[in-house]
Amino acid sequence: MWKLWKLAGHGFNHVEPGWPCKPGTEGGGGGLADVTIPILQPYAHEETGESGEDGVVPTGPRTTLGDYQDWLLVGICFCLSLLASSVYVGWKLSVFARLWRSATTYSLFFLAIELLLYLSQLSWAAEFSRPPASRKRLRLGSNGPFPRVAILTTCCNEEFDVVQDTVLCALRQDYPQDRYGVWVLDDGKDDELKAWIETLAKETGRQVGYIRRPKQKGVPHHFKAGNLNYAVSQLQDEFIAVLDADMIVSSDFLSGMLPHFFSSPKIAFVQAPQAYYNISRGDPLNGSNIYFYDVCLPQRDAFRVAQCVGTGVIFRRSSLSAVGLFVTGAVTEDIGTSLQLHSQGWESVYVNERFQMGLTPWTFDRYAKQQFRWCMGELQVIWQRGLIWAKGDAFSLSRRLIYFQAGLHSFLAFSTLGLIVLAQVLCIFQPWLLPLEADQQDYRNLVLFITPHLVFGRLGSHAIHLRVPGFMSRQQVRIRGEQAWYWMAPYKCLSVLRAYIPWVSKTFEATGSKSTDDYTGPFALVFAILKSCQLIGFHLLYVVIALAGIGWRITLTDLNSCHDLMSSTLVILWMLFNAQQMCPPILFQLFPPAFPVETDRRSLLRYDEHGVPVYEHERGMPPTDWRVIGLEILPTVQAVVWMYLFWIAFHPDYKPGYCQGDFFQHKKEGGKRGTRGQRSIRIGGRDQTVLGGRDRMVEQEIEIYRYTDWRKGRGQGCREEERRSGAG
Repeated sequence: MWKLWKLAGHGFNHVEPGWPCKPGTEGGGGGLADVTIPILQPYAHEETGESGEDGVVPTGPRTTLGDYQDWLLVGICFCLSLLASSVYVGWKLSVFARLWRSATTYSLFFLAIELLLYLSQLSWAAEFSRPPASRKRLRLGSNGPFPRVAILTTCCNEEFDVVQDTVLCALRQDYPQDRYGVWVLDDGKDDELKAWIETLAKETGRQVGYIRRPKQKGVPHHFKAGNLNYAVSQLQDEFIAVLDADMIVSSDFLSGMLPHFFSSPKIAFVQAPQAYYNISRGDPLNGSNIYFYDVCLPQRDAFRVAQCVGTGVIFRRSSLSAVGLFVTGAVTEDIGTSLQLHSQGWESVYVNERFQMGLTPWTFDRYAKQQFRWCMGELQVIWQRGLIWAKGDAFSLSRRLIYFQAGLHSFLAFSTLGLIVLAQVLCIFQPWLLPLEADQQDYRNLVLFITPHLVFGRLGSHAIHLRVPGFMSRQQVRIRGEQAWYWMAPYKCLSVLRAYIPWVSKTFEATGSKSTDDYTGPFALVFAILKSCQLIGFHLLYVVIALAGIGWRITLTDLNSCHDLMSSTLVILWMLFNAQQMCPPILFQLFPPAFPVETDRRSLLRYDEHGVPVYEHERGMPPTDWRVIGLEILPTVQAVVWMYLFWIAFHPDYKPGYCQGDFFQHKKEGGKRGTRGQRSIRIGGRDQTVLGGRDRMVEQEIEIYRYTDWRKGRGQGCREEERRSGAG
């Protein structure tokens, strides 16, 4: 055992060449007591070795344009998108104000969803109103200072070898051995783990310990937050570092994080991003969360309110004491503690330098459960506790806006879910997007006004993702992130309902959480398939209905009618796109990747000659898959067809040779359905197809009066009165 730990306990005995320990100096000379650490700096490329004016390399991945230039591009796209969206929303509200008597339920519901998305767009623009923070890559010098640090690793029934690797890596810090200790906080009562920790401490002489808190029946234990609070109350260290039980941490974790505390006594915690070394090729579930770590958190760090993510974080003990330690009573203690600190004027630092890599859930049911727990915790902390509305000058408006944006994220899932469901309604029942009295010009204007809104919004999305380095990585992060936004919508909506409806259970048990091995007998596979179908039932049902709806729409389409042909093409493409976005959980659950699986964990790491895992940055980056680019085929076809319709809207006299009629003819609701989806009404004793809101060519005037008895709840009805004017 001692031979194994001879290198593991080497401590802080050297400074690697090229470590910038102090701006403007070389090597390891000098401490950090007098260092002024810049908050917003021009970006320099760390891969090329190019540094800033002060000789210090900044943190974060290499971007395509640079942080400031990319922010300008994003800002321009946001301004154009907001302008186009404002014009579109203003025009649509004017149409509904003019024709409100003939508005249908579908058109009003669609308008409400668009207004919600417009409000979310405003909040996103506010969050990106500042350039992202670009902090310098710092390391402690050989002369310190070296404050005392306690590294706390929380665990509860994790695999023994997983916790063992985490402890071994945590003890390999380039930091004086007598200035930090590693403590395992075990809520799982693992006697084997306890014995191993005690033996390790005895044979190596290192400060490594095992803490098992007492639990009284009937007294809330508060899960991870309670575990951390008990340990902090037993320790006296100046700084508290927190690691999850599955984290492989870099040897310069402490020496790279602690220098950022010296820039201001108001800094409560310093957070580093997470990486994962068990992501499948192509990242089918978007488990890497690269967009969150490389785009969102640097942007929030510009407002000094980057949130804690629960691991890879170091807290100033005095800040925790000021707010009563870690926040309890919430599912996620990390964002709760962050909000508590930020609301009282404390600041945070986000160092976009990956010091840790861990495990993302191996199965879809665990992944869904994790996402549900995060969403529930976010809602509990931000909305139910009311901290976002707390009074006080320390909690500025900009900080409140950032947390408001974070809390709004879950509610936007309802608008996403509404869009994908309304797409099916549009495909099968062909309702009206505008009020019934809207004419051909209104529908032309709809295309003309909504197209710039869609184009600039898409350009803004691409500009934001330029911050992700590498073409393939950037496209994979963007495409998988957009997919996750769709297929996660049902789970997020469910979490909101469970958070705010009292009689809905708050405890989440992922359906299908048992594996096939949990079932025995000849029906084991059948039970496993049934559980899987329950877990992804909504997604399966949506895809089946979408395919059936597409077939139904094709049978109703008049191929000789320009209007039917164009509208059916767009609706079918939209349905295919939505079905594509719903497929990742289905494929991952029914056809899980052959590699990596849970039994392959150790093969994903490299171990040194002493059996200690070695942190390697590249192992924490998700492998790319060129086939992900194929998911862009449908959106590209959609864009081409839509731009063709946009061109047609500018040319009212255009008559193609492959179809007849107008592309924007409006078929009035009422009477009976004609062939191929046409709607007819009775005029003068015979059926007539109505091509516009007011067909003046045949000198008929149709007045539609909508009446609704809201008080008696009788719903709404519509009657048509026909009048003939002129000859005939």
